[in-house]
Amino acid sequence: MMKRSAPLAAALLGATGILMARADLAPAAPASEQKTQSAQALSKTYIVDRKYKSMEGPQATQSMTLLNTVKPELLWVTGFRAVMVGADGESEMSQEFMCHSNLDLNQAMHRRLLGLTRETPNRVFTLSQGQQSIEFPSGFGLPVLSSEPFSLTTQVLNHNIEGKTFEVRHKVTVDFVREKDLAVPMKPLFQLSANGLVLIEGKDGYFGIAAPDAQTHGPGCLPGQSASEQQGRYADPYGRRFAGHWLVKPGREVN
Repeated sequence: MMKRSAPLAAALLGATGILMARADLAPAAPASEQKTQSAQALSKTYIVDRKYKSMEGPQATQSMTLLNTVKPELLWVTGFRAVMVGADGESEMSQEFMCHSNLDLNQAMHRRLLGLTRETPNRVFTLSQGQQSIEFPSGFGLPVLSSEPFSLTTQVLNHNIEGKTFEVRHKVTVDFVREKDLAVPMKPLFQLSANGLVLIEGKDGYFGIAAPDAQTHGPGCLPGQSASEQQGRYADPYGRRFAGHWLVKPGREVN
Protein backbone atom coordinates (compact mmCIF):
# COMPACT_ATOMS: atom_id res chain seq x y z
CA MET A 1 0.00 0.00 0.00
CA MET A 2 1.32 3.45 -0.80
CA LYS A 3 1.18 6.58 1.21
CA ARG A 4 0.56 9.70 -0.81
CA SER A 5 0.78 13.38 -0.12
CA ALA A 6 -2.51 15.11 -0.86
CA PRO A 7 -2.57 18.94 -0.89
CA LEU A 8 -5.94 19.13 0.81
CA ALA A 9 -6.04 22.85 0.37
CA ALA A 10 -9.75 23.13 0.96
CA ALA A 11 -10.00 21.66 4.43
CA LEU A 12 -10.01 23.92 7.44
CA LEU A 13 -7.99 21.22 9.15
CA GLY A 14 -6.35 18.67 6.85
CA ALA A 15 -3.39 16.36 6.66
CA THR A 16 -1.46 18.35 4.11
CA GLY A 17 -3.02 21.76 3.72
CA ILE A 18 -5.38 24.37 5.09
CA LEU A 19 -7.81 27.02 3.98
CA MET A 20 -8.04 29.93 6.38
CA ALA A 21 -10.69 32.60 6.83
CA ARG A 22 -10.05 36.29 7.20
CA ALA A 23 -11.18 37.21 10.67
CA ASP A 24 -11.83 40.90 10.01
CA LEU A 25 -15.06 40.46 8.07
CA ALA A 26 -18.72 40.07 8.96
CA PRO A 27 -20.11 37.08 10.88
CA ALA A 28 -20.83 33.91 8.93
CA ALA A 29 -24.27 33.43 7.40
CA PRO A 30 -26.55 30.80 8.98
CA ALA A 31 -27.20 27.74 6.84
CA SER A 32 -30.85 28.72 6.41
CA GLU A 33 -29.75 31.93 4.67
CA GLN A 34 -27.53 30.16 2.11
CA LYS A 35 -29.17 29.17 -1.18
CA THR A 36 -26.73 26.49 -2.33
CA GLN A 37 -26.44 25.48 -5.98
CA SER A 38 -24.26 22.80 -7.56
CA ALA A 39 -22.25 22.31 -10.73
CA GLN A 40 -21.35 18.82 -11.90
CA ALA A 41 -18.74 17.42 -14.26
CA LEU A 42 -18.04 13.94 -15.57
CA SER A 43 -14.54 12.81 -16.47
CA LYS A 44 -13.78 10.88 -19.63
CA THR A 45 -14.52 7.16 -19.50
CA TYR A 46 -11.48 5.25 -18.25
CA ILE A 47 -10.88 1.64 -19.25
CA VAL A 48 -9.48 -0.30 -16.29
CA ASP A 49 -8.24 -3.68 -17.53
CA ARG A 50 -5.20 -4.28 -15.36
CA LYS A 51 -3.67 -3.32 -12.04
CA TYR A 52 -2.45 0.26 -11.72
CA LYS A 53 -0.37 1.50 -8.81
CA SER A 54 -1.26 4.78 -7.14
CA MET A 55 -0.36 7.77 -9.34
CA GLU A 56 0.33 5.48 -12.33
CA GLY A 57 -3.16 4.86 -13.72
CA PRO A 58 -4.84 6.66 -16.64
CA GLN A 59 -5.58 10.33 -16.05
CA ALA A 60 -6.98 13.36 -17.86
CA THR A 61 -7.51 17.10 -17.33
CA GLN A 62 -10.56 19.09 -18.38
CA SER A 63 -12.00 22.57 -17.89
CA MET A 64 -14.98 23.22 -15.62
CA THR A 65 -17.03 26.36 -14.95
CA LEU A 66 -19.62 26.73 -12.22
CA LEU A 67 -22.29 28.96 -13.76
CA ASN A 68 -22.93 30.41 -17.22
CA THR A 69 -23.92 34.05 -16.81
CA VAL A 70 -24.20 36.95 -19.27
CA LYS A 71 -21.98 39.06 -17.02
CA PRO A 72 -19.45 37.68 -14.50
CA GLU A 73 -20.81 37.56 -10.98
CA LEU A 74 -19.38 36.70 -7.60
CA LEU A 75 -19.83 33.11 -6.39
CA TRP A 76 -18.85 31.44 -3.12
CA VAL A 77 -17.59 27.85 -3.34
CA THR A 78 -18.75 25.93 -0.27
CA GLY A 79 -18.01 22.26 -0.99
CA PHE A 80 -16.52 19.63 -3.28
CA ARG A 81 -17.49 15.97 -3.83
CA ALA A 82 -16.26 13.17 -6.09
CA VAL A 83 -17.46 9.60 -6.62
CA MET A 84 -16.72 6.81 -9.09
CA VAL A 85 -19.51 5.90 -11.51
CA GLY A 86 -19.95 3.77 -14.62
CA ALA A 87 -19.71 4.89 -18.25
CA ASP A 88 -23.35 6.06 -18.11
CA GLY A 89 -22.43 8.62 -15.47
CA GLU A 90 -24.87 7.21 -12.91
CA SER A 91 -24.19 3.55 -12.10
CA GLU A 92 -22.36 3.08 -8.79
CA MET A 93 -18.83 1.72 -9.05
CA SER A 94 -16.28 0.78 -6.40
CA GLN A 95 -14.60 3.83 -4.93
CA GLU A 96 -11.36 1.82 -4.89
CA PHE A 97 -10.94 2.82 -8.55
CA MET A 98 -10.35 6.44 -7.49
CA CYS A 99 -6.79 7.65 -7.29
CA HIS A 100 -7.70 11.32 -6.90
CA SER A 101 -9.81 14.22 -8.15
CA ASN A 102 -7.97 17.56 -8.20
CA LEU A 103 -9.62 20.95 -8.73
CA ASP A 104 -7.25 23.81 -9.58
CA LEU A 105 -7.76 27.52 -10.21
CA ASN A 106 -5.54 29.80 -12.27
CA GLN A 107 -4.38 31.98 -9.39
CA ALA A 108 -2.69 34.59 -11.59
CA MET A 109 -6.02 35.20 -13.31
CA HIS A 110 -7.90 34.94 -10.02
CA ARG A 111 -5.75 37.61 -8.36
CA ARG A 112 -6.15 39.91 -11.33
CA LEU A 113 -9.94 39.52 -11.52
CA LEU A 114 -10.52 40.03 -7.79
CA GLY A 115 -7.73 42.56 -7.20
CA LEU A 116 -5.87 40.33 -4.76
CA THR A 117 -2.18 40.47 -3.83
CA ARG A 118 -1.78 37.32 -1.72
CA GLU A 119 0.18 34.52 -3.40
CA THR A 120 -1.76 31.26 -3.17
CA PRO A 121 -1.33 27.84 -4.83
CA ASN A 122 -3.44 26.84 -7.83
CA ARG A 123 -4.71 23.71 -6.07
CA VAL A 124 -8.08 24.29 -4.41
CA PHE A 125 -9.20 20.74 -3.60
CA THR A 126 -7.83 17.22 -3.66
CA LEU A 127 -10.05 14.24 -2.90
CA SER A 128 -8.91 10.64 -2.71
CA GLN A 129 -9.83 7.35 -1.08
CA GLY A 130 -10.76 7.96 2.53
CA GLN A 131 -12.03 11.50 1.92
CA GLN A 132 -14.40 11.97 -0.98
CA SER A 133 -16.17 15.14 0.11
CA ILE A 134 -15.33 18.46 1.71
CA GLU A 135 -17.90 20.88 3.06
CA PHE A 136 -17.01 24.20 4.65
CA PRO A 137 -18.73 25.32 7.84
CA SER A 138 -21.91 27.26 7.20
CA GLY A 139 -21.24 30.84 6.15
CA PHE A 140 -17.71 30.24 4.84
CA GLY A 141 -16.74 30.09 1.18
CA LEU A 142 -14.04 30.58 -1.43
CA PRO A 143 -14.85 33.66 -3.58
CA VAL A 144 -14.58 33.20 -7.36
CA LEU A 145 -16.11 34.85 -10.41
CA SER A 146 -18.57 32.87 -12.50
CA SER A 147 -16.34 33.44 -15.55
CA GLU A 148 -13.31 31.73 -13.98
CA PRO A 149 -12.52 28.28 -15.42
CA PHE A 150 -11.38 25.54 -13.06
CA SER A 151 -9.00 22.79 -14.13
CA LEU A 152 -10.23 19.34 -13.12
CA THR A 153 -7.70 16.48 -13.14
CA THR A 154 -8.89 12.94 -12.48
CA GLN A 155 -6.95 9.69 -12.23
CA VAL A 156 -7.90 6.04 -11.63
CA LEU A 157 -6.10 3.09 -10.04
CA ASN A 158 -6.66 -0.60 -9.47
CA HIS A 159 -4.67 -2.30 -6.73
CA ASN A 160 -6.51 -5.60 -6.48
CA ILE A 161 -8.61 -6.82 -9.42
CA GLU A 162 -7.19 -8.95 -12.23
CA GLY A 163 -8.79 -10.60 -15.24
CA LYS A 164 -11.70 -8.16 -15.58
CA THR A 165 -12.35 -4.94 -17.49
CA PHE A 166 -14.26 -1.96 -16.12
CA GLU A 167 -15.43 1.34 -17.57
CA VAL A 168 -15.39 4.05 -14.91
CA ARG A 169 -15.71 7.81 -14.63
CA HIS A 170 -15.26 10.44 -11.93
CA LYS A 171 -18.45 12.32 -11.09
CA VAL A 172 -17.52 15.63 -9.49
CA THR A 173 -19.82 18.13 -7.78
CA VAL A 174 -18.92 21.67 -6.69
CA ASP A 175 -21.34 23.43 -4.34
CA PHE A 176 -21.60 27.21 -4.41
CA VAL A 177 -23.73 30.19 -3.39
CA ARG A 178 -24.36 33.25 -5.54
CA GLU A 179 -23.47 36.54 -3.90
CA LYS A 180 -26.76 38.07 -4.99
CA ASP A 181 -28.68 35.35 -3.10
CA LEU A 182 -27.01 36.09 0.24
CA ALA A 183 -28.94 37.69 3.09
CA VAL A 184 -25.81 37.85 5.28
CA PRO A 185 -22.21 38.33 4.01
CA MET A 186 -20.01 35.24 3.69
CA LYS A 187 -16.63 34.86 5.36
CA PRO A 188 -14.03 34.43 2.61
CA LEU A 189 -11.47 31.63 2.65
CA PHE A 190 -8.15 31.36 0.85
CA GLN A 191 -6.00 28.28 0.37
CA LEU A 192 -2.58 27.49 1.79
CA SER A 193 -0.80 24.20 1.15
CA ALA A 194 1.75 22.22 3.13
CA ASN A 195 3.45 19.31 1.38
CA GLY A 196 4.52 16.09 3.11
CA LEU A 197 7.83 14.75 1.75
CA VAL A 198 10.26 11.91 2.44
CA LEU A 199 14.02 12.03 1.94
CA ILE A 200 15.29 9.93 -0.97
CA GLU A 201 18.87 11.21 -1.18
CA GLY A 202 20.95 13.40 1.16
CA LYS A 203 22.36 13.54 4.66
CA ASP A 204 19.19 14.77 6.37
CA GLY A 205 15.57 15.53 5.63
CA TYR A 206 15.23 19.30 5.87
CA PHE A 207 14.09 20.65 2.52
CA GLY A 208 15.78 23.90 1.53
CA ILE A 209 17.57 24.45 4.88
CA ALA A 210 21.37 24.61 4.67
CA ALA A 211 22.18 23.91 8.33
CA PRO A 212 19.09 22.43 10.02
CA ASP A 213 18.73 22.46 13.78
CA ALA A 214 16.14 20.06 15.20
CA GLN A 215 15.58 22.36 18.18
CA THR A 216 14.70 25.22 15.84
CA HIS A 217 13.17 23.55 12.82
CA GLY A 218 11.59 20.48 14.40
CA PRO A 219 11.90 16.89 13.15
CA GLY A 220 13.10 16.31 9.61
CA CYS A 221 11.77 13.89 6.99
CA LEU A 222 12.48 10.20 7.42
CA PRO A 223 14.45 8.38 4.70
CA GLY A 224 12.00 6.74 2.31
CA GLN A 225 11.54 4.89 -0.96
CA SER A 226 9.79 6.76 -3.74
CA ALA A 227 6.58 5.16 -5.00
CA SER A 228 7.80 5.83 -8.56
CA GLU A 229 10.75 7.54 -10.19
CA GLN A 230 8.46 10.21 -11.57
CA GLN A 231 7.50 11.24 -8.06
CA GLY A 232 11.02 11.58 -6.63
CA ARG A 233 11.52 14.92 -8.29
CA TYR A 234 11.86 17.49 -5.53
CA ALA A 235 15.48 18.63 -5.17
CA ASP A 236 16.85 21.45 -3.03
CA PRO A 237 20.10 23.43 -3.49
CA TYR A 238 21.93 21.31 -0.88
CA GLY A 239 22.07 17.97 -2.68
CA ARG A 240 18.94 16.46 -1.20
CA ARG A 241 16.18 14.75 -3.18
CA PHE A 242 12.67 14.25 -1.86
CA ALA A 243 9.49 12.45 -2.90
CA GLY A 244 5.88 13.41 -2.30
CA HIS A 245 4.64 9.83 -2.80
CA TRP A 246 6.36 6.97 -1.05
CA LEU A 247 6.08 3.29 -0.18
CA VAL A 248 4.99 2.23 3.28
CA LYS A 249 6.28 -1.11 4.56
CA PRO A 250 3.96 -3.44 6.51
CA GLY A 251 3.54 -2.27 10.08
CA ARG A 252 3.40 1.16 11.66
CA GLU A 253 5.28 4.13 10.21
CA VAL A 254 5.56 7.50 11.93
CA ASN A 255 6.64 10.66 10.07
